[in-house]
Amino acid sequence: MLKVNVPQSVFDLTANIPKDEWPDDSAELWQAIACELLTCVKEASYAKEPQINFSVSSKSGNQRIWNFSVNDLSQQKEERYNFHGQNVSQWLYAGCILLEDKKVSRHH
Repeated sequence: MLKVNVPQSVFDLTANIPKDEWPDDSAELWQAIACELLTCVKEASYAKEPQINFSVSSKSGNQRIWNFSVNDLSQQKEERYNFHGQNVSQWLYAGCILLEDKKVSRHH
């Protein structure tokens, strides 16, 4: 059974961004979000017990960050952490979309 931790609407993903922080080409941000959501669904299909996580944007300085991950909950959870303190032992796919100075980038 697929577990999904995402906002109810894709519009909720960007609801907390002031207009002056949006990229000049807003389609670029929506394309990044759509691509990552689709990739999460694809990657979840490889898991025995898939879980998709996709957060609303959080603010860190002048950056907006959307974290996402696909976990396989059937894998044993171990004490494996990345630089950001996230447990990566069940990850199949993960990364973030970054909005900084009106520029969009994706990181995996």
